Amino acid sequence: MSQEKRPSQAQKAGQLNSSPSRQMNDAITAEQLEQLLVAMQQMSDHFDALIAIPDIRRTLDSIMGPADAEGVVEALASKVDSENTGFVDRGEVCSFVLQQLEEKEAKTTNAIRAPIQQPPKFGQNVHSKEVMCRLMKASTQYFTVSRDGVITSWKTNLHPQKSVTVQGELLSSLTAHNKRQALWITDSAIMPDCNKLVVSTISRELCFYDLTTSLYKCQYKVLELPSASICLTYYCNLKSHQSYLLYGDELGSVTILTFLKPTTALFDVLATKDSTLTYHDLFGQADFVNISEYPQIHREWTLRVSYLSHNHSFVSCSNCSAASLVMTDVNRNRGSYVFRVRKGVKCFDYSRELDVIATGSADHRVRLWDPYVPSRPMAVLVGHDTMVIDVAVHSNLKVLFSFSHDRVMHVWDIFEHTLLQTVKVTFPFSQRPPDYGSGVVSLPLPHTLILMCNENLAGFGIEGVSQPLEEHGGTTSHHAPLCAAVYSPQLNQVISACEQSSVHIWDLNTGALVLRCNGCHGHEEVTSLTLDASGRHFITGSRGGDVKVWSCTTGQCVKHFQTPGATEVTGVVHLKEKGRLLCVGWNRRITAYVDKPEVFEPRPDNSWQGRAHHQDDILCMAYCPPLYITTGSFDGEIVVWNLNKERAMARFHSLAKLAPVILRQHKLRTQRPSSHTSTSSHSRPASRKLSSYRIRSASAHVRYTPVDKLLFLKTRVTENCEGVATLVSSEGGVARFWDIHGSEQDLGNFPLTGFEDENVLALTTDPLNQYLIAGDTVGFISVFDISHYGNSPAQKGVVPDPLWRWKAHDREVVSMDHVIQEAEKVIISASADCNVCVWTMEGVCVGKFGQECLWNLQHILQSGGTPSRSTAVSQECHHTDETPNNGRADIDQHISPAKGDIPMATLPPAGTNERSDSGTTHGDVITTTTTRSMLGTLYQEQLNRRMSDRHERRVNLAGLDLGPIEQFGAICSAYQALKIQVHVNANELVKGNYVILMRF
Repeated sequence: MSQEKRPSQAQKAGQLNSSPSRQMNDAITAEQLEQLLVAMQQMSDHFDALIAIPDIRRTLDSIMGPADAEGVVEALASKVDSENTGFVDRGEVCSFVLQQLEEKEAKTTNAIRAPIQQPPKFGQNVHSKEVMCRLMKASTQYFTVSRDGVITSWKTNLHPQKSVTVQGELLSSLTAHNKRQALWITDSAIMPDCNKLVVSTISRELCFYDLTTSLYKCQYKVLELPSASICLTYYCNLKSHQSYLLYGDELGSVTILTFLKPTTALFDVLATKDSTLTYHDLFGQADFVNISEYPQIHREWTLRVSYLSHNHSFVSCSNCSAASLVMTDVNRNRGSYVFRVRKGVKCFDYSRELDVIATGSADHRVRLWDPYVPSRPMAVLVGHDTMVIDVAVHSNLKVLFSFSHDRVMHVWDIFEHTLLQTVKVTFPFSQRPPDYGSGVVSLPLPHTLILMCNENLAGFGIEGVSQPLEEHGGTTSHHAPLCAAVYSPQLNQVISACEQSSVHIWDLNTGALVLRCNGCHGHEEVTSLTLDASGRHFITGSRGGDVKVWSCTTGQCVKHFQTPGATEVTGVVHLKEKGRLLCVGWNRRITAYVDKPEVFEPRPDNSWQGRAHHQDDILCMAYCPPLYITTGSFDGEIVVWNLNKERAMARFHSLAKLAPVILRQHKLRTQRPSSHTSTSSHSRPASRKLSSYRIRSASAHVRYTPVDKLLFLKTRVTENCEGVATLVSSEGGVARFWDIHGSEQDLGNFPLTGFEDENVLALTTDPLNQYLIAGDTVGFISVFDISHYGNSPAQKGVVPDPLWRWKAHDREVVSMDHVIQEAEKVIISASADCNVCVWTMEGVCVGKFGQECLWNLQHILQSGGTPSRSTAVSQECHHTDETPNNGRADIDQHISPAKGDIPMATLPPAGTNERSDSGTTHGDVITTTTTRSMLGTLYQEQLNRRMSDRHERRVNLAGLDLGPIEQFGAICSAYQALKIQVHVNANELVKGNYVILMRF
């Protein structure tokens, strides 16, 4: 069987894909593969004998030609030769090709993984105990209407926001019994083009409510309908500015109200009284609404109706067997398609993408129909034990969700007609028998499914959606906040890991997803990610203490380690020369493992000689090959270790002492008890990346600042490097430069972020250590020139200004990596906003992994780092609303002057052009276009002066020694101390019961 040569995903998008990670079976046919295996057998009779890759290259040149053989050899070298030895054996080649063929066969047979993998989230309508009719999505929130007339708005996490009872003046003269009957809501629909909600009642009326007001005021009422409306649907055409409201009634009829000016007015209210109309009044408002009646399509109630825009028709269903499902042309130009089911159709859903209609019936069966072949269904799906009350088609995943009266949901493969998953839903808030409205199953977002029963909601996350839409309306790289992202230069790929224990591998050249690994550590959160020495395996650490080694090419786990104590892993280092793996975490120790190929689950190696470990949890780790590693802990201690002696060679401590009263209330985050049994009463966060948002116990009078990140300046680490800063630490948003061979005092420090009380969790540098790149907890990335900083004690009082600073993410930046591509510097950032982005050093956004359109990195860098439409990179794909078209935003736009926290001035370095307001580019500094009023200009000048004064104070006070100062009670900041008219020395401040608390 021959295999067709198909283009890769990037090539389909018109992009250049130079990565060798494409599948080998896409470039070589089965006959050519058989010839290759025969030739390899002739080279060696042993199945596991090693064969040099150049020998395979010569064989492939003769089989398929030099041009095609080059890509196959690259695939063999990157995929099969994972150890980069230059040799492969027939067993490895056969295993790899077999895996590729199995994946290809799985795709052709539409093998789909069960989409429901996590337990549901539940919500309860506490304002009404009646059944909710339908769930509707409007903008970033959901709406439900209960049968007793309570409109409730919900957040996307299924937390109710507010509820309004829509009784109305019409019921004032009715008795209590008639009021309850009149308020019985049958169905509802959102009208997004005019921001209204329409509901129907059994008292033969339609009520239109304005969603732009907080009270949801009733704007129009249509009374005296010919019969009671049972179901509703609404469709709006933004191009023609026409909209259609369809309702089915108790007589089996369907009526269409065509609104001609929906954005202006639905009806002519000047010709009405109190915005109340009767059904017969609508025939006199031809300028606003047209009425089309389709009487008695069914012999029983019309249970559901849906409009099909592509052929201008509608589909309705009923319990009658003669006309169970009918597709009717709106213009009546062609005959209707009538589908017959013995016990009728309770529900249906139509997918335009798959061109299929799914129906559920009282006979417990789900049927799939061709829309234009009503004689017989394409498939009958049997599995429910009670009547099917709702179905929903997920076109992206090509699956069908069906829900029965006994609260059992089945997931079906539409093409294979097989049952993929069964979910029994138990609602925790209700003990009543289940009751349902007109709509039970909803797909408000491609990755979200919501079920309704009584007054309860159950929300499920759907996995496997290629482009999930998040709450902020854009695509994201992951479904959960990121833990880290690293770059593999050997494969030219980016590996990212999130808290849902999922790892994605991306092609840096195009942004395409190469491989996805779900459930790497089961339900445990991934807390650490790094690469091994070869760059072809990535290593993950989990909250539960597991450490696993994975193949970047196949996504298979090749080794598994277990740290003692089952505590969170925060750092892993692979020492290839020594054949060992070092792990650190909340067990406060360095755990060593012997890394041998024949051992899959090695035990901890107790031969590590470094006995003097940390007194608190280790938060970060850095490696400088081949001799040094350093670890930083929560209590602010930094230890530098010599790998040859396995002993601590230097210890450093935090810059500033913190008191609990200084920490702001907004730093309170999710906490959990310490992982280490001790007399310490410290509190722990839910994850390492939030280490700086933790509160010390009130019993701890003074504590040190936690060490959030460590970074070696490897080019400065030489034999005679004493007096030179070779290590950088991030502590409380401050960078401190250390000499690992010198004294315990730092060689300099300066703030990394422009915000007070914020921290920096991500640090990286270029290969020459000329630039320091920092990502803070606000989402800003800053680039500093440190080429001459920390080389001498004279630099200690000099504070380098950021060369570039821009808003990169909506939440904290947790990881960054630096990449050299086409002789240009590129930054890769990962954030808790679920995104991994690629930037130039100047702050231009190349793209976001997971976005719909791919990019061509080579073309972008060659064109000067500016994405264009030709490279398929659109700023519309980016999630940050504050970011201008060039991917940057000025820091001043995100500061509220009322808070009093004025950021550090973003001043260009000497010799470079400053930013202007003209929107042009000066040298390497890209500017933005702004328009300021006179008042805005005056405020900007005052703001610049305040930032300049703060910058000058920091420079003057950078060398102040706080060692002799002790705390006696009152506390004031350094800037408050400067306002004192009579200046005193430190000793006088101590006598006056003042402490200067400084933070740079």
